[in-house]
Order: sequence, then structure tokens, then C-alpha cells
Amino acid sequence: MRNTSSINLSAIIVLILLAIALLLSGCFYASPATEEFGVETTVKELSSPKLLGRLTGTDGNLKAQSLIENHFKSLGLKPLFSDSYLQSYSHTMFQPDKQEFTLNFHLEDGSVRRLTYGKDFMEQRVNERFHTVSPLSFDLQDSHIEQKIAIIEDSAKLSQAYEHKPLAILKRSDTFMKLLPEPSDGVPVLQISPDTADWLNHHRKEVRNVEIGMKLHAEEITASNVVGYLPGTQSEEHRHAIVLSAHFDHVGWVGTGKDKTIYQGSLDNASGVSALLQLASILSTVSAAEFESDLIFAAFNGEESGMQGSKAFVKQLSDKYDHVYNINIDCLGLKNGNRMLLVGNPSSPLLSALNTYMTKRGISSTTEGTYGGSDHLSFLESGFEAVTITQENIQGFHTTDDTPDHLDFKLLDQYVEVLSNFILEQGDSPEFVHGDQTVQSQISPLMSEQQATMSELLEQAEKERESLRLGEYKLIGPDEQPLLVIGSNETFTDKSSAEQAVVGLMLPAKIGEYAFGSAIVNLTFPNTETNDFNGTELNKVYKYKSEITTEDIEGLGLIYKDDHGRGVSISISKTKFDFEGQNISESKKIYNGHEYTVIYTPEYVILSTEANVRGQQYFLQIYGGKDHQVGGEGTSFVFNWTSEDLPLALKWTDGIDWGALIEGMGI
Repeated sequence: MRNTSSINLSAIIVLILLAIALLLSGCFYASPATEEFGVETTVKELSSPKLLGRLTGTDGNLKAQSLIENHFKSLGLKPLFSDSYLQSYSHTMFQPDKQEFTLNFHLEDGSVRRLTYGKDFMEQRVNERFHTVSPLSFDLQDSHIEQKIAIIEDSAKLSQAYEHKPLAILKRSDTFMKLLPEPSDGVPVLQISPDTADWLNHHRKEVRNVEIGMKLHAEEITASNVVGYLPGTQSEEHRHAIVLSAHFDHVGWVGTGKDKTIYQGSLDNASGVSALLQLASILSTVSAAEFESDLIFAAFNGEESGMQGSKAFVKQLSDKYDHVYNINIDCLGLKNGNRMLLVGNPSSPLLSALNTYMTKRGISSTTEGTYGGSDHLSFLESGFEAVTITQENIQGFHTTDDTPDHLDFKLLDQYVEVLSNFILEQGDSPEFVHGDQTVQSQISPLMSEQQATMSELLEQAEKERESLRLGEYKLIGPDEQPLLVIGSNETFTDKSSAEQAVVGLMLPAKIGEYAFGSAIVNLTFPNTETNDFNGTELNKVYKYKSEITTEDIEGLGLIYKDDHGRGVSISISKTKFDFEGQNISESKKIYNGHEYTVIYTPEYVILSTEANVRGQQYFLQIYGGKDHQVGGEGTSFVFNWTSEDLPLALKWTDGIDWGALIEGMGI
């Protein structure tokens, strides 16, 4: 994963971080096409410390490459460019053990405090050759800052620090983010650990000078993408291709021997590769007659070092096909990653169609957000349609926290299922495969060294979102590129608190025999694309309305339970729910003269009905469930109605006057 801004609204990057609402979360799960290459198995194999972080040009990267190649072979995919699945290209590599980074503190008593790379500090922005022994300044307004090394405690001040042009910058980082070297002529930046920053702060009078050294050693090597395809039925004169892709490289390691720290890269991007292999497994079972276009599966190398692999691929692809579009997968399936984020050209019909499809299939998705750039940019830069699929709140990438335990494999399976259905149903749509190939990207890349800063801002934004009340918003981050954080929904575990937050809302104390447990209130927030935030102060909380009323509610997610944690989850929406998928079906049931839709998933059933209140149509989903202990983190309400429970579920649901209930709530 790399960093770009996905939208530009009056020079403001807008980030909308919303909790995944129970209201619209349709749940259906794909069955793995093969046990051998299930998403969890693949992620754990690619994340193994034995692969040493899959850095391009290393043995670990070759092992990952071999795993993907063997999978393509087992599925009977055809090599695209020759008799081999490997597409070779020239790659610039910085071998970790050959790079030289120094950080020493020269003290007033003549001694030198030597810091350990990877433990006490790590590079963020690098020069190919750099060395200085200079005084340290804690004040960016220092009149001699250009002859000193600046230290900053807040990542949001990094852009401000650049403007003052110190010799170098030391930036406090709670967690180091490993970035591959991309030499520049700008002010070099080192991340320093909290312990190092605290020591400097407490001993600043004892430090005479700080020594910083950088010496990079580049190598030109041959690396390979792994590419296979399923041929379509098109004629030779009109060649089009659908490219599904994910990058399999990561950032490697720091240190040597027993002190070596390995960056496993489970989210970034073992998750995307596992999804790609699952898609290949599912779609390879479909008859060739299903597709006019060639269906290409591309596992890219070198994404972390300037998208070198995908750039080489697109150059060669342009000679082979007239029309191409790309769906790229990068960093997907993160627990608490919020909604699916679709990144691409804002005017793209592919972007719009994917977002609409995901929403209708019960996937909470958005096209608005800030995201680190990925291989789709190589396609956009060549005039091809392209979208990257990721999540809103990506945290922990390029850190030692990026491990398999932070992924939700059922969620990842669900995403794969819906994406495979999209390809099957709409993959050959003329607006995609015959679309305007002159579309240019409106995505402006950020400097690669800003990746760590942006990640920290995203983490800060998520914390800020959790602190916002319903209907509140604020801008955070640097003045020139702030992030907008919105509280468009809120979870209440106390009935009176929800009623105080929304004027006119009256939640029932009980529904049937079940008592109030919790409520998620979802608002219809104003369109952020047309809002003008000029004059809005940073870090100040605003309300978009003086008071929230029931007219502002888009939907509710309710949980009502008995003393044993058994109960129901009820979603109420003004928008119709839509469930589709290979492993999902529905049927109509008549009970006491009332019609209900029964939705069957592999794990549970859902009842769906409607109610008309004062001319407004409301759509309801009812799930049976029970509290389930989740480690030491409390409980989670788990759906558990099965087909065997259907008679009792229908009886309970039919016993509630839903129209009267909704009218009584005042919505």
C-alpha cells in the first residue's frame, strides 16, 4: 500500500469514518473454493516469518511468488505473455542489510550516546547521501533553525517543519512505520521511539549535537509479476481484458540475527493476494462462454517500491489489448476497518457501479475517503479504468502489528463472494470494457514519506470519531490538508440517552418479552461534496444542526434481550434491503395472512417485512441471536436463528405490530 489522496474538495481531503452500521450489514459468506487456498490459510502462509516480509528480490519474495504460480497452475489458468506465468522486469532494490543509517547524541561531557536502528529510530524520508553533526532545536520558530536539527512531537506539524527548512527532522512515533527507501533531495526525517523522544526532552541541556547519517546502496535486479488468465470468446480484432490484481510484496525486515524484526504484512497485502486467489478459484469454474473479455489474474511485485511491477505490466499490456479495466485489491478484511472503500477516478462508471452493487448486496461501502495509493494508479496513469478495493480505516500497515490476528476472515470471504458475483453479472458491461480509455486520474499522489504521517492521522481520526456525538464534526490535521471527521451514527446502551440525543425519539422499553439492550442511530448527513468548510477551525467541534430530530434519522439498529442474553436484532430503514449471492437464497412465507421474506444464509436465517407509517414505507430485518463472550473484551451479539427455528421466529415476528411500534418511536 502506498499513499495518495482519493478526492480533492477545495484543497481539503475529506475523511468520513463511520462505524459499520448493523442497520445495513447484510451477512452472507462464501464457502472457500478449496481448503488448500482458503483466505485464512493463504494469509497465514504469506505472513509467515519464514518469508521475511516478502521484500522484492529476497528468497521470501520468491517463495510467495512460487505459491501464487502453483495455484494458477492448479486452476488451469493460461500464461499471458509466454509459456511462463512469470513476467520479468527490471527492478531497483535497496537490500535492508546494506543500507546505512546513523543516529548519535554527542553530549556536553564528551561522551556519545549511540542509538540502535530499528529499536530507537527508523528512517522516514531519506537522502541518498547525508551526514550532519548539528545542534538540536525544540522550537520551529528558532531563528537559526536552518542550521539545526528539529524535533517534533506531533505528526501534524511535519509539513510546518518542512517549511522552516531545518537540516533534518526527528519525529516522535509511537509505532515505527517501515517505508522502503525512495531517495529525495528534501529534508531528511527520522522516526524516533517514545523512549528516545522522552530522553531527549529530559536531557536536552546535556546534548551538544546530534549526528545523523544516511548512505543508501541501490541494486538493479530482475523481479517478476505472476500472471495467468482465462480466455474470453472475443475475436482477435477487438481485444478487451478485465484485470483482477493484488500485490504480493511487502517491506521486509530491519536488524540482523536474533535482533531481526520482520514485517509480516498480513493486511498489506497477504489479504489482497488471498482474495485474488479465491477469486481465481471461483471464476475458473465458470464456463468460458460466460465472458467475452479475457479475465486476467495479476499478482504484482514491487508495489511497495514505486509500483514497479504494475508499471511494467501495464506497458506490456497496452500492446496486447485495446480496452482494459482493473479491479485491484489492497488491504482488505481488517477487524474494525469500517466500511469498504472504493478508490479511483470520481467520475468512473466502474467506481459508481461497484459502489452501488456492494450496497445492494449488503456491503457497507463508500467512495469518499483518504487512502494510500496502490497499483490501480499504474492503470489510471495509462488512461485505463481502475479501482482499488480497500477499507476506510486502515491501521497498522507497515508496522509490526500487521499480523493475521487483526484480520476478519469471514468478512474477507464475504467481500470475495460479492466481488465474484459482480464480475459474473456485470464484468462484461460495455461501459467498462468499451469505455473511454482517455480517462485521466484525478488522484494526486502524496510524497511517499508522508505515508507514516497520514497513517497516524487516520488513527487519530478514528479516535476522534469515537469521541464525537451524533451530528457533530470537526477538522483535524495540518492546515493545508485537514481531515473531516463526522459523527453520523452513535451507539447507545441507555434508552434515555438515545432519546435525549434525538428530539422526538421514543424507544420502547420492551419489544415482546425482550428488554432494551442497545440502539444504533444512523443519520442522513449533508452531502460533504457540496459543503464548504472554509473558515472552519481545526480541532473545534461543530454541529451541523442545533438539534437532531427524528426527521434526520435514516435508520435504526436495535437489540432487545432477556436476562440470559437471548433476544433479537432489528434493523429499520427507509431504504429497501437487497440480498444476493451464491450461498444465499430467499423464499416467501405466509403466516396468519401476513407475508414475510425468509433469507437463508449458510449460518442463519433472517426475516424481512415492511410497514407503512403515515405514507412512509419502512423496511425491517429481524435476526434472532444471543450474547457471545469475545475473549476478555466483553460480549458480541451473534445471530443464531436457523431453519429449524423458523416456525418460532415467524410466530414471534408476527406477534409484533411493527407499524404501531415504528409510529410509537416517532420516526
